[in-house]
Amino acid sequence: MFDCLAGTVRPDGGRVPLGGRDVTGLPAHRRVRLGLGRTFQQIAAEPAGGQPTGVLRLVEPARALAGEPRVLLLDEPAAGLDAAQTARLVSVLRGLTERGMALQLVEHDAELVAELADAVYAMVQGRVVAAGPAAAVLTDPRVTRARGAAT
Repeated sequence: MFDCLAGTVRPDGGRVPLGGRDVTGLPAHRRVRLGLGRTFQQIAAEPAGGQPTGVLRLVEPARALAGEPRVLLLDEPAAGLDAAQTARLVSVLRGLTERGMALQLVEHDAELVAELADAVYAMVQGRVVAAGPAAAVLTDPRVTRARGAAT
């Protein structure tokens, strides 16, 4: 999904809107110029590669923010972080939303999702199984079953 939103993969159908504009046919670099930023699940191996995972995880959003996005796609931003690092990340992300930035997360850390998300779409095997406010989705039996099967 993020690849389609970011412009590295063309969707089979539908549209990708950004700021009221259809960007479905635009390449990734044009979407960045229009205000879309993205992080990746696999963190930068060089030149910051010798740094601890927590530092590298914070480098990813910093790299994406260099383009001054209005919308930021975050792919597993808390993966590999301890509780203190996750709390710091949540603080940074809250600050971004308070300044008007829209965030979209792919994240398995339910606590982080509950703290940050206004709306949640839970997917199992590529299909949306629940959508709505974080509290409702995270307690939906289909979602809790899927999360239990994943651990």
